[in-house]
Amino acid sequence: MKVWVWSPHHGRLFAFTHVAITGWLFIYVLAMVAVIVGVDVLFLQHQPWLRLEANIGIVLVFGAVSLIIWGRR
Repeated sequence: MKVWVWSPHHGRLFAFTHVAITGWLFIYVLAMVAVIVGVDVLFLQHQPWLRLEANIGIVLVFGAVSLIIWGRR
């Protein structure tokens, strides 16, 4: 199965296989979880509200980076 993704940067469609997208998405989400758990364990173990704010910030940063990456393809 191919997924067609429009790239406004290049002005054309690109074909991605479903397996390739799923694999990269899995790796990306796994990296995000690793960063969140690492920050929680190393720096914010006893500060629940700061921990929540940092986790939300990390998710927003990963979301922005993913939009930049997938926007170029």
